[in-house]
Amino acid sequence: MVQIHVKQQQQQLQGEEKQFLYECECAKEIQEIAKDVIEIHNLQSKIQYLVHALQQRLQSQGCHPNAATPLMRALSEAKAYASKDQALNKRPLSPHVLRDHIQTIEREALVNQFMGFSDSNQLQNLFSGTPASSVPLYCISKNNIEL
Repeated sequence: MVQIHVKQQQQQLQGEEKQFLYECECAKEIQEIAKDVIEIHNLQSKIQYLVHALQQRLQSQGCHPNAATPLMRALSEAKAYASKDQALNKRPLSPHVLRDHIQTIEREALVNQFMGFSDSNQLQNLFSGTPASSVPLYCISKNNIEL
């Protein structure tokens, strides 16, 4: 097994520092690794975007705390999983788990119509309108893991 520590330079960021660990088999092709790393980065960025946007909306709408609890919990769990703390604690991110967190946030936001959206299209646009970012992939170095 190989672990790759991916970091984004601070000057390119508009929010929290992005870094994560990616784990794969030693025989995996570099092209496949790059594709997976970019997918994880994009999912991590989408979670950070959704957390920021929905937390702002929750605060500005003054939602009832009991009604907002499931959504706030989903946002908190997704933010914790996608944070750089996972890399600092040597836990690799999984694209499957990141996608599950995004789906949970979407489900909770759709269930709760208190968000102040005038129609369902605004909410759908929030989930599909995540700004794309271009991230240069400078170097990948592999470190073997002793099992």
